[in-house]
Parts: sequence; structure tokens; C-alpha cells
Amino acid sequence: MSDTIRTYVADSELTALLKAAAQSGERVRVVAEGQTFEVEVKPSTKSRDIWEGNDPEVAREAWESIAGIFPDIDAEALIRQIKEDREQDTPWPEIPVRWRICSTLMY
Repeated sequence: MSDTIRTYVADSELTALLKAAAQSGERVRVVAEGQTFEVEVKPSTKSRDIWEGNDPEVAREAWESIAGIFPDIDAEALIRQIKEDREQDTPWPEIPVRWRICSTLMY
């Protein structure tokens, strides 16, 4: 069994069902497209705070460790291009792959 947990946003009917099951401790039977699933509902103990456990010093050190790995890249031109791309407000799938890479790491 994998430790990966996928997150889905439930509709209002499913949300109400899950809340009631969590409060009562009852298992839930869900029928979807002819398949039946039994689910034990318990509130998550994981924090939803994306910054929990973040150490800014470690992040800073990581950024500093990669400084200069692209010596032939004009950093100022790259920054200008990223800012121009952001101002275009183009939906992500319409942005050419080379610009997607540029927006994440390099030109």
C-alpha cells in the first residue's frame, strides 16, 4: 500500500456524509458506477499549512548552492522575460513548453 494520499474536493452531499460518518464513527458504503466501496472515515491529522516544517535558511542555502550553474544565461533578460510572460495572463496549456521551462527554472 502506498503512503500517497490523493486529495479530492467533495460535493456538498458527500461532504455531509463524510462529516456525519466522522462524528458517529460509522463506516460508509459508497456505490460508484456499479462498484461498492466501504470506507472508514476519520479526520486527517495532517496539517494543511504548506509552510509547516519549512526552514527558510535551508531554502536559502539550496538557492545559493545552485547559483551560477547556467553561466551563459543572461539573468536580467530571463527575469524580464518571466515578468512579461506573467503579465500576458496566458492560460498555462497555451504557453509553449520552452516558456514553461523558462518560468520554472531557466531560459
